[in-house]
Amino acid sequence: MIHLNKRINLSKDVATHNLKSLGILENSSQVVVALDASKSMYALYRDGQIQALLERLLGFAMAMDKDKSFDLYLFGNQAVKLKPLTEQSIEDYVSREIIGTHKINQATNYAPVIESVNNDFFGTKDPVLVLFITDGDASDKKDTQAWITQVCRQPYFFQFVGIGNEQFAFLEKLDELKGRPVDNAGFFKARDIEKLSNDELVSSLLTEYPLWLKTAKLK
Repeated sequence: MIHLNKRINLSKDVATHNLKSLGILENSSQVVVALDASKSMYALYRDGQIQALLERLLGFAMAMDKDKSFDLYLFGNQAVKLKPLTEQSIEDYVSREIIGTHKINQATNYAPVIESVNNDFFGTKDPVLVLFITDGDASDKKDTQAWITQVCRQPYFFQFVGIGNEQFAFLEKLDELKGRPVDNAGFFKARDIEKLSNDELVSSLLTEYPLWLKTAKLK
């Protein structure tokens, strides 16, 4: 079994390599993770898959984020902001900070967490990459679409990641949403995200972000 720090560093090394190849400066963005806490996700929290994913995302954030950490939000009926994930806090984070502490929700509402991100980062000068991880399409599609459109001129890019067997028709629609001066959302589907290699995961997370960086600076 690979030691925790080694797993994180392996992910960081892959992310650093990808950033260089894409012409993105290291530690030049802020990384945020929005994590689905609906009922259908509960098994993934319990069996360690979410913990393993957060460890890999920490390595990714250590290459991208100037604070070498990331902010974490849970969303279900509403959104809640948790303690940042760092090298010091990552061990057993899910069991310590999420399971038994935060209620698993029935609904999968995207809009409250998008609104929370906007409230917390409005006015920032640094680009913000929001990794939005869910196993189901939004329960509040109209509100979500309105928020994505409303914040499209802010320096946030929402990279939606659909996991599991859902078709994600709404996320595909958001990816191509019309009426935005800046395309501020991307989407990819990973049925078994734990089976993606670090390179596959990082490459997927950064598929549309470099183009958004260039476009956002111009507009």
